[in-house]
Amino acid sequence: MIISVDNKPAISALETMDQVAEIRPGSVIPVVVMRDDKQLTLQVTIQEYPATN
Repeated sequence: MIISVDNKPAISALETMDQVAEIRPGSVIPVVVMRDDKQLTLQVTIQEYPATN
């Protein structure tokens, strides 16, 4: 489960996707997740979403 993205709470999947869409590709951001009842902070590199035809 995602707890926060770039130090902002992850309220819903849609809101979290909108938050990520505003971050410049190449940026490295902290993402806090819960896994096996443990909170982990991951450093994630944002990449550009591939265009669809």
